[in-house]
Amino acid sequence: MMVDEELKQEIDCNDQQHKESTNGDNDPDTAKLVDPIVLAKGSEDTAQLIDSAAATPLHSSIGDATLEKQQTKRLGATVYGQAIQVTEKGEFPAVGSILGPYFCLGKLGMGTFSSIHKCVSFQKENRLAAAKVELGDFQQSGVLESEATVLDFLYRSLPKGTVPTYIGHYKSSKGAALLMEYLPGKDMHYMREDIMATNKDSSRRIAVKDAVYLTADVMLPLLKEIHQVGIIHRDVKPSNCVRRQGKEFCMVDFGLSKSIVVPADAEVADKDHAWPDSRWLKPLNYNGPGCYRKERAKAEFRGTSMYASPRVHQGRDYCPRDDVWSLLYVFCDLVSGGLPWMSHAAGRERESCQAFKERIHANDGEESALLLMGDHYHVAAFKREKQLAAQSQSSESRSAISLPEPHPMSKDEHKVNLLRKAFRHLSELQFYDTPDYKLIQECIWGFLELNDACKELSIEEMQWGNTSSKSGADAVKTRPMNYPTWDMIVSADDESAIDETVFQEVEVRNGSAYGGLPLEFQFKIGQMEYNQTHGVKVHRTLNDWMQVALPLLYKEWDAKKFEDGGHRTSTDGFRRDRFLSLLQSCLDCAKKEDCFQSRDCYYYNGEVDPTSKRRKVDIQVAHESDRKSPLVFVSRVLVGLERAIELEKTKKSPPPARISFS
Repeated sequence: MMVDEELKQEIDCNDQQHKESTNGDNDPDTAKLVDPIVLAKGSEDTAQLIDSAAATPLHSSIGDATLEKQQTKRLGATVYGQAIQVTEKGEFPAVGSILGPYFCLGKLGMGTFSSIHKCVSFQKENRLAAAKVELGDFQQSGVLESEATVLDFLYRSLPKGTVPTYIGHYKSSKGAALLMEYLPGKDMHYMREDIMATNKDSSRRIAVKDAVYLTADVMLPLLKEIHQVGIIHRDVKPSNCVRRQGKEFCMVDFGLSKSIVVPADAEVADKDHAWPDSRWLKPLNYNGPGCYRKERAKAEFRGTSMYASPRVHQGRDYCPRDDVWSLLYVFCDLVSGGLPWMSHAAGRERESCQAFKERIHANDGEESALLLMGDHYHVAAFKREKQLAAQSQSSESRSAISLPEPHPMSKDEHKVNLLRKAFRHLSELQFYDTPDYKLIQECIWGFLELNDACKELSIEEMQWGNTSSKSGADAVKTRPMNYPTWDMIVSADDESAIDETVFQEVEVRNGSAYGGLPLEFQFKIGQMEYNQTHGVKVHRTLNDWMQVALPLLYKEWDAKKFEDGGHRTSTDGFRRDRFLSLLQSCLDCAKKEDCFQSRDCYYYNGEVDPTSKRRKVDIQVAHESDRKSPLVFVSRVLVGLERAIELEKTKKSPPPARISFS
């Protein structure tokens, strides 16, 4: 991802607070608006930069190796986003690395200060998760701690589904990550791209019905919930609203978010404006009332140039009004295909964006129709503007680029007036005022009243089927029968199955926990080792142990891929050190469980009731006696491990990899 030098943070090493910051001009929602020669397409995340107030953690990050619960209370106050000290194996977030109970599957996206990675857990809860990790230049900046605090607070304070499930803020000796629910659906930005691929006129527009639903019925209610507990998002845009399933969405990316409420006795509290709700992000050990924070005379720019309100451009302090203002820009962008300043935003020309917005909203929104003229019109107008500017600096004279016909919606005075009404309301609000969410919603709903000139003939409506193409039954694959297998049938509440497709088509590179082994097998090794130290039930431990032991004993070991150096062959006759290490680890795990002789491994009630029901185990093996007696089969596997270890130890040490001076 290309990063504008203007967007780099300046960090004071003394207080780790950001002295100058901005955000969002390197953004997917704006980067694909002009010709490729103007700007290459941006990445998934916006450039996330935070001011000193948001960068400072609201609560201390307390390292406690025994901390497992997410909700910790001290003196009656909840500690939000508290760090959990965990171990790290490999170089997290490299594919195949491990942080606490989470095994990294690969990168989902990357922004200026962080990257997002898909993970799978060794625990049966929260099997799939997304891990947000700060990039090298921004580690220890306090940004991740702040976001963990805000997300944890929102998750516990708001109705389920408003934000992703907060899992934890994990820290190791090497780094940290914010773990949250993995959302299988696409964000609104990529949903729009899917529609663009089917549009006959290559427009960025989506169907009016869909644009209305996504903003008035999805984003606006979510923002209202967030505002009601004193949090402002400060980066509202299509890519920060992600589909969970069906027509359900949630807001994401709270790296810029902050609370506008402070303790009533704080120096920055505005005593004349008490916070009306008992829910707000209270500091540690404080249970008193809250007040609005005093409005600052000058505030740094926050957000994305494409969608930021004119007030934010002007250095006004951010408040709920500005989130809703951004929402209206998102609506205009989705319903018409673009905004008048779209090419300027893609070129990171923030001052030009500000000038355009101030012009449109001047004189009671006299030029509001510009917001609905469409992307083709705006891109052509931008090119025409650049052409005329270039001609004024030279003697060359060419005919000016002609402008296409604007979208018919811009000539619908009723719809233009709906926009004027909404923006007029927002422009009249002060820092402490609550937006009229119902009024904004009704103004957007008014666009569903299509006249004949605005009929959508070339725009396909979104399909709201399942986000996943596979059902739970389809996800279970038949195992290949080229070596013995063991499958213990467990109840639904005892195990959370993993769709094996999550491990497919992922390239394992340096930094994984177990070298170049296949990713799914690496996960199974990690699961086996995790079970040993986390009190997992012995029958589950046995089941996971078998998933490692059997492939080690019966599948071919590719020494060239799996051993260090890449210079080995499967028939070179030298000792396979990684293979030996895994065999020994597998045997050690079995010995810690008394070689799985406990009745709990094979019966539901163990020793409590000798007549208890036997666990069902599907064993596919050549020997009939092994198939009928799981204990015999386990004993055979243990003997096989011991013999394989003895055989490997008799071999000579492998030669070192060839040294290259090229």
